Amino acid sequence: YDKCLAVKGPEGVFGVGNYNLVLKDSAGVKDVFNLWFLDSNAYDTENGGYDYVHDDQIAWYETTSAALAQANGGLPLPSVLFQHICVPEMYDLLVPSKLPGIYSVQGNGTYSDRFWKLDPGNSTIEGGLWEPPCPSGTNNGQFDSWKAMGDVRLAIFGHDHSNNFSGEVDGIRLMFAGVAGLAAYGNGANHQASLITIDEATQTAQRENIKFVDVVGPKFKHFGFFDYFEQDCWRSLLRFDPRPFIKCLKMAVAATF
Repeated sequence: YDKCLAVKGPEGVFGVGNYNLVLKDSAGVKDVFNLWFLDSNAYDTENGGYDYVHDDQIAWYETTSAALAQANGGLPLPSVLFQHICVPEMYDLLVPSKLPGIYSVQGNGTYSDRFWKLDPGNSTIEGGLWEPPCPSGTNNGQFDSWKAMGDVRLAIFGHDHSNNFSGEVDGIRLMFAGVAGLAAYGNGANHQASLITIDEATQTAQRENIKFVDVVGPKFKHFGFFDYFEQDCWRSLLRFDPRPFIKCLKMAVAATF
């Protein structure tokens, strides 16, 4: 399509859509930021469960990252990375419990023997945990590769539509983007887009959550009455705080009747 910048990616590298886009400064002269796009694939045919970024993909990333650093005076070029399935280190933002809690979820796959909630001791965390993160059961070292290369400042994932939390692990911010498409499952009326703004001067990236309900109003043709109740509406009753539930109820009534 016209204006589409996505490409198939290098031949001989596992997956489709492994590529990067370099951003220049506002003068159009100097490379100041990089965007990575990796195919996290689908299912692990050998071990079961979800797949991961494979060895040759990591090798391609490291080679390209090193070349970008060399062109940047030997310094890693600050980068944001996008891929569908999250890395297992997403669970480093959570703390486990054997018992369920109001804001905890049962883990997925190898993490399913515990209930998990956002780590209250990590001050970098923002957003909400509404379903278990679903990484591959195989940790193929992708996160360690990011640390070794030193360029990835922010990694953004999809896959788990209801989640929109993010936080820093070893200086790298890991983020669930949420879900934008109203036909996809999500956290009730909490469907949203994540707007990422990169600051040229500070070389940092910030996220703004934009909820569709705040932009276009509460009437979604794909939604039924109970779709307007995001998960916190119900959990608020367990906290004996009915305000979120009442807000959802008003929105559902206004949109349905």
